Amino acid sequence: MPCWANSNCRLKGAPHTFDVEGLRCDLERIRQARHPVAVPVFDRPLDLARAGGRLIALEQRIVIVEGNYLLLDRSPWRELRPLFDWTLFLEVDDAVLVERLIDRWLEMGQDRAGRWRAPITKICSTLN
Repeated sequence: MPCWANSNCRLKGAPHTFDVEGLRCDLERIRQARHPVAVPVFDRPLDLARAGGRLIALEQRIVIVEGNYLLLDRSPWRELRPLFDWTLFLEVDDAVLVERLIDRWLEMGQDRAGRWRAPITKICSTLN
């Protein structure tokens, strides 16, 4: 069994580490909103999720939700699909994906030797 499929997996960013139920609740609240809806955002420089980090206004007609696992055809991820009006999957060559991730790490002040991230990078590129 691959590490990411095991709830004891220590890989940061593996599918089981996400609050899918929280995302589902947020998406439903946005769809049914009568008031602005506060949603969490990931603060990459601080490496943490900020609860209520963004406010979705009532007049906001388009909300873009992006993530590595949103289109996984397994529970609990597949239960999100009815909440999306439109989906798009970008297929990127592994070499391009790794280079983009390295560029992101460098922009965040990390060194190029972020090899500990490589396993999750490979997982992300092969799940769908």
